[in-house]
Amino acid sequence: MLQTISFIRHAKTEQPGLGESDYNRALLPRGFKDAQLTAEVIIAKNTVPEILISSGAVRALQTAEILLDVWRSNGFEVKHQVEKELYLSPVSTLFETAQKSLTQFNHAAIVAHNPGIHEAAASLSILPQHEAPTCAVFHFQLPTGFAFQKGINPKFVIFPRDFK
Repeated sequence: MLQTISFIRHAKTEQPGLGESDYNRALLPRGFKDAQLTAEVIIAKNTVPEILISSGAVRALQTAEILLDVWRSNGFEVKHQVEKELYLSPVSTLFETAQKSLTQFNHAAIVAHNPGIHEAAASLSILPQHEAPTCAVFHFQLPTGFAFQKGINPKFVIFPRDFK
């Protein structure tokens, strides 16, 4: 049996102002549009997850909320969970979160940040991965119980710029 994990980088954000918290950066209008487009492409590919796990940072939460709104308005029931430790987390934390979620669900998606998202995709794939632009999706199908290690390529990758 195959299980699915999707690693999603948050959508395009504003640059932090002098003295402003990186954690509280919000999405730009382009980020809102890209997240909506990404959600629609995921629907078109018939790969909506059962659960969406997001970092607690504002930009990741906003991205998750847009994805969820689009999916739910199209009749998909997707659970949402916030994991504050996903903020700027290392690959090991992303993989631990993925493994834990795949014990309960067959398809999970994680919304988090670079460099972790890019490094997670690159460390699984046997092909070189390009840098993950904002709102990129790396979608992997894995055998049940797969140890997160190199040796599998993404089933597909979504870059919003490719669908505009």
